[in-house]
Amino acid sequence: MEWRLDAEHPVVFFINGIGDNILNLPALRALAQVFEGRLTLISSGREALQIFNELPLRRLVSIPVNKTDNGREFDTKNAAGLTGDCDLFIALVPWCTSSLIQLIKELRPALSVGFFSNYDIRIPLDFDKHSAELAFDAVRLFNPSYCLRDFTAPPSYRSEALAEAESLISSLGPGTRVLAAHADTIPEKMWVPDRFIETLDIFLDLHKDYAALLIGSRPQGLDSGRYGDRVIPCYGLPLSISQSLVAKADRFLGVDSCMLHVADFARVPGVGLFGPTRAEEFGFLVGPNVTIQAQGQMEQIEVGEVCAALDSIIANPKQSTTWDVAEGSVAQVPVAG
Repeated sequence: MEWRLDAEHPVVFFINGIGDNILNLPALRALAQVFEGRLTLISSGREALQIFNELPLRRLVSIPVNKTDNGREFDTKNAAGLTGDCDLFIALVPWCTSSLIQLIKELRPALSVGFFSNYDIRIPLDFDKHSAELAFDAVRLFNPSYCLRDFTAPPSYRSEALAEAESLISSLGPGTRVLAAHADTIPEKMWVPDRFIETLDIFLDLHKDYAALLIGSRPQGLDSGRYGDRVIPCYGLPLSISQSLVAKADRFLGVDSCMLHVADFARVPGVGLFGPTRAEEFGFLVGPNVTIQAQGQMEQIEVGEVCAALDSIIANPKQSTTWDVAEGSVAQVPVAG
């Protein structure tokens, strides 16, 4: 074990969705601490560079990736050339493609660690765990004493983005509280728009001191309800500003998405809506929340349930609760932190 900690050129590979960047940030922070000043991270995309800029890396290597029928593929010779020396290779991705297999062959590390059989050390790919916990299993190989929650501070957003978010919120007027709402993601994880509009109407009718900020990339007409003057579309903003708005909100309402993870790590009390995906794997990790879990279809979630969840998180902002709407039961779990 000791010689692994003394690796001179450790490399960690992580390329996935924007939300996964946040969920894997604790593991990356911990690995950067284990291999202080020596770690190279291979990633992809402008958003990843923004999220990972805070890490004390030797180098951040960004490579272009193509999504194909066979998964994520990339130019392995280019990636290997940009990476350089590698005596320890750690893959945090729960996927494996021919490009990734070839990259390991090109780099020729003395030891490789990952979730599949082609690695020297294979970590169990346990999807019953929270995604952040699964990534942190790689950290525990090198330092079993590390605790995931010690690395779950909010991402470090750019000061300019935070200032823009503060300015927008201040423009709402003195004493105005903010509900950040995020509704757009892949179609099967989105809630029925008319129900979202009705929920915002009911919430804003009950809570006159609140305005709702609609965060996302695709307008959905959610500001067309009775209280549309207090529903402010914030679509198409730079990602860092959108994330900063969520992090500075008083409450959050959203589907399984990157913005839910932003609210979670910022400890913004939130309501999360899950259907085809499992909250146990992709839901709140450390922040207070009421999670509504449907069994497969988002259409199973009713307006009354979401309104009740919002009222609950307003009244008790320190709770951590899951509501299984299919069974009509409420399962209590310990408050985060």
